[in-house]
Amino acid sequence: MVVDFFPGNSKAPCSCGKPQFKNTKHIKTISYFLLTKQLSAFVADHNTHNLLLKTHEPSEEGVLEDIFNGKVFRDCKQELFPNNLDIPISLFIDGFIAFKGSNSSKMTILHIVVLGLPAQERYKKEHMLQVAIILGDHNGDLYTFLRPLLNELRTLEAAGIRVTCPDGVFTFNVH
Repeated sequence: MVVDFFPGNSKAPCSCGKPQFKNTKHIKTISYFLLTKQLSAFVADHNTHNLLLKTHEPSEEGVLEDIFNGKVFRDCKQELFPNNLDIPISLFIDGFIAFKGSNSSKMTILHIVVLGLPAQERYKKEHMLQVAIILGDHNGDLYTFLRPLLNELRTLEAAGIRVTCPDGVFTFNVH
């Protein structure tokens, strides 16, 4: 699902005070893919939620393969992630040029890695989530474009999400 946060017929002024339109077209746009919907599908998948439920144990005693094997995390785990299915994530932001040799195809992607997966699984393309693509070069303030995601993350952390699927009902928070 793609959400249009700035509908074409919107004439509301931008909160930053800068012009929102140029010749009746939006100056900047964003394609935003709801994280809640993506995580619902992610958890509803039998294989993925089984991976999320796996405990992060080192393969060898005394070997730290991941941050989740460390003493600091283990000491704080119950407080940070009281539900076995709570999902720690990491947000990455990267700019790229979609078409070689074209300065007009600059874009910025907001990309989520699910840290709750085992280390050997979390960077596989089927386990990573793209939540937004922002057209244009964004070397400056990205906060306007991050706001929808940050609001959604606050809700997912505080209220969580409930997913019903053939394997059962799963309730979790995202951190």
